[in-house]
Amino acid sequence: MPRLFAIVAVTADVLTVVVSGELDAANRMIVLDALLDAFSESKPRHVVVDLSALGFCDSAGARVLGCGQQLALSHGASWRICNPQPHVEWLLRIVRPGLFTVATVANSNRGH
Repeated sequence: MPRLFAIVAVTADVLTVVVSGELDAANRMIVLDALLDAFSESKPRHVVVDLSALGFCDSAGARVLGCGQQLALSHGASWRICNPQPHVEWLLRIVRPGLFTVATVANSNRGH
């Protein structure tokens, strides 16, 4: 089974989730569970999902990111995906284009 890690940090009113490894149908709940746990313990105003270390994502992974976005919005928090690798960004824009319409995609590697 591919390895996936979701490291969560809450600083002031920002919840940051760093997702690394491979996000697919077999392990997608790791990310959603991390977000659910974080929202049960804090009330962030902003959620930043750093995908710089995510090497693979399939459509199930894209769907769980969409669920995470809905979770954040339902709690009144903004949602931002940052630093996706080009092939991951391509997939997310095809499968879940709404992930990028709520907030601007920030990518320090390409200066966007």
